[in-house]
Amino acid sequence: MADDEQPSAGDVELAEQLLAAWDEGRGTSKSQLEIEMWGDATAHGRHFDRFIRSTLGVSTTRPSKQTTRIESLEEQIRGLGQLPIGVEAPEAEVQTQHARAACLEATRVWNDPVARFRTGTFSLLFVTAWNSLVIALLMRDDIEWRETDEPGTPRVDARGVEYSRDTSDLIADAFPNKEQRGLRANVQYWVDIRNAVAHRYCLH
Repeated sequence: MADDEQPSAGDVELAEQLLAAWDEGRGTSKSQLEIEMWGDATAHGRHFDRFIRSTLGVSTTRPSKQTTRIESLEEQIRGLGQLPIGVEAPEAEVQTQHARAACLEATRVWNDPVARFRTGTFSLLFVTAWNSLVIALLMRDDIEWRETDEPGTPRVDARGVEYSRDTSDLIADAFPNKEQRGLRANVQYWVDIRNAVAHRYCLH
């Protein structure tokens, strides 16, 4: 049956009977049903799976234990802020990982009693973490996070990297509710410190 071809009433009835006979693996095996219905002893369940999927739109295949285990391990690795080798992460996930790394480094600097320029370094890393986090959130919600020109085209630097909007604007869009006013004020406090520190050292 072609992908865009509608199944006949007879095929639908047969598929429902086969699905009920198989009973999610508790009833007659797929191979046995294939032999009984189509005289096919070589498909080992594939004929059954294709027929049910194309007729009823129901998947009767199950991921192997190895596949499930691999997916679980990949999820754990991503939870630790890393990517499995060979996996290309969505840009929002890359931003989330960047936010996590910057946050951990900010915490390390803040807790180091002998660190030089501790407040300035912390403010830079803190704002960087929040900037990446809100970009990820806005990407998820399909809200523009980039700096654009008048026609709405994203601005890019000489390397072709897109400029993001100001952190304060991003925070306002990602956390617009009245209940999140304290969060916005807290981030803005550190944005102001970062800007003041940067201005101070630029003058010197």
